[in-house]
Amino acid sequence: MTLIEGHCDLAASTIVYDFDRRNTAFLTLTTRHDDDDDDDEGMNGLFPSAASSSGGKPVDLLHAGSTPGALDPSQRDRILREPGSRLYFAAFDPLTAGGQGASLDFRKMSLSEEQYRPKRVVIEVFPNGQSTWRFVPRAKLDDGVIEEGFWPRVIDICGQLVNCTQEQWDIYKLDPLYDCAVNAYPKITTITLRQTPLPRPPSPLRKRPHSSSSPGEPLPATKKVHYEASVTMRSVSSLTSEESDTDTDVEAEEVEEMVTDELFRPNTPTLAHGKRFKPSSPAKPTIRRTKPISQAAAAPPPPPPNPISYHQSRQSQSMPPENQKRKAFEPTDITNNPVMEEAHLADDEGPVRKRGHFEPYSMPDRTTSPGVALRQRQAKRREKQFLKRERWEQVLQAKRTAREQRLMDEIMADVPPPVPPQGSSSMGSSSSGSPSSLDPDEAARLAAIEESRRKLAELEADRPLWDAAARERRAKEEAEEEERRRKAEAKRRAEEQRIKQARERQAQKEREEEDRRRREELEREAARAKVARDREARKARWSSGRWTHSRAVERFSETCDYFDMTRFSETHPLTIEDVPWPTLVHPRSFSLEDIEWSSVEQFFDVLRTHLRTQEYVAVVEKCHRRFHPDRWRSRNLFKAVLDPSERNCMEVAATTVSQAITPIWQKVRAIRQA
Repeated sequence: MTLIEGHCDLAASTIVYDFDRRNTAFLTLTTRHDDDDDDDEGMNGLFPSAASSSGGKPVDLLHAGSTPGALDPSQRDRILREPGSRLYFAAFDPLTAGGQGASLDFRKMSLSEEQYRPKRVVIEVFPNGQSTWRFVPRAKLDDGVIEEGFWPRVIDICGQLVNCTQEQWDIYKLDPLYDCAVNAYPKITTITLRQTPLPRPPSPLRKRPHSSSSPGEPLPATKKVHYEASVTMRSVSSLTSEESDTDTDVEAEEVEEMVTDELFRPNTPTLAHGKRFKPSSPAKPTIRRTKPISQAAAAPPPPPPNPISYHQSRQSQSMPPENQKRKAFEPTDITNNPVMEEAHLADDEGPVRKRGHFEPYSMPDRTTSPGVALRQRQAKRREKQFLKRERWEQVLQAKRTAREQRLMDEIMADVPPPVPPQGSSSMGSSSSGSPSSLDPDEAARLAAIEESRRKLAELEADRPLWDAAARERRAKEEAEEEERRRKAEAKRRAEEQRIKQARERQAQKEREEEDRRRREELEREAARAKVARDREARKARWSSGRWTHSRAVERFSETCDYFDMTRFSETHPLTIEDVPWPTLVHPRSFSLEDIEWSSVEQFFDVLRTHLRTQEYVAVVEKCHRRFHPDRWRSRNLFKAVLDPSERNCMEVAATTVSQAITPIWQKVRAIRQA
């Protein structure tokens, strides 16, 4: 595992790790650190030891962070793999670490979403910047305890109360010298010393052991060895099995299986894996593939701490089984052939690879079919799923049993002690021999049983009364329900009838209104037609024949009677032919532009010669009132004109006639007064 991104501050930070360059796990990491963690004097002053703590006041470890040795200074040598390393704790989620193609069917075995929480992981960062990780072992849980609880809280460390954080709790779980146990309520969590200290397991992920050579001595050239993913995860699993319990082993195996399944997929070659060198001279085509003899450095690297090495794994893969027939060509193992080993070492001494030295390379014999490994992994996965299901069923059964027992205890606690009958003493003395020989618990149990039997007998005696009361209550409820249904049905029918009648009345009213509108429209059409006919008849009467002043006076008199008696409106509009204009112009050639002051005076001069004086005075007074603007507004004559332009012209003409008649009316008035 390589640290590719990190940022830490006093509050929180997020570190992203590349898991074997193929699986990425996002770990949310919370860190707390001081300015100088190597200052032992400051740490001893901040975190007092168990001997210096006073009374029952808990020791505060809230500011200790992830630094080991807050109470036990020797704890650093047992936990840290190199002096000066820093510890970071995080949560490892198998779903995130497995990638998109990982098989996560084992998650479906959980009975609830709360059961597959992320596992605690400790990350140790060395002073040179490299890092390694491992699982944090789980603590021992009492019966009925399913998790370690929330932090921080007060725990007991070797008889001393300490306000501990989750980081310090994980540090003590990593320490092989201590046993961590989560007790059931009301006991508190305890950390005790082990009877026999466990030896520290070897570090499988360290790059190389510390060398005692001098700083000036040149180091031998190293060779990059690409270990198989299964070997790396196997070493992680071996370390985890030594430091954790059975549940931690199962989790490590699940992570190993996910990573192995992911790595078994074919990967596209990249530049990081190196390029294959072609021979300089053309070679004859052969059926078998060719491979360079040497790909190692001048000096072999130190073997990894894991007992399963790279060459051993290659030997185990290349050796055929004994019960199979030996093939004609076998792969060459450079670890057991001294000549090949020397060539292997000498090939990488120079800075440039040698080209052109190839030997035929045969594929190793496949000892098993491709489906065997897959079937084995599937069988192993099914077995782990079955074990997980069994474990959860046992946990649920234990919780169910404890709940039932607690419920029974609460019920029995409410039962009053029984009163023994009068003949019980004699019967007890005759059966047991003496009162002192009867067990008090047995007597209480027998009394409780007798009391329960008595209550059951009383209930059975009252059962007929209860049944009769229940039947009566049920019959009454059914009758009430039937009455409610009947009333609701009657109300519904009445409402429907009312709505139906209202709709019928509304429809009848609408039909009557429609008939009335139709009749009125017909009447208006008939009136308009009659008016049009009368207008056409009048127009035809005065348009034919010879036009004289006598006919002009006669037409004026007839039009005045029609204009005064008719009520003009929008339904009976007013037109130019309906107004008695005082003019001598022929009706066929008449227009409103012919209405002038002189034409009006000329008409009244002619009118004076055709009428007697009294008749003339009366006609002038009526004409003065008829064309007065206030008179036209009171009769709404201008609104009866439908054409706006015609209405404006008619208003100007009526005003002109009124102004022209006013002097004539004044003269007639003076004559009348004389």
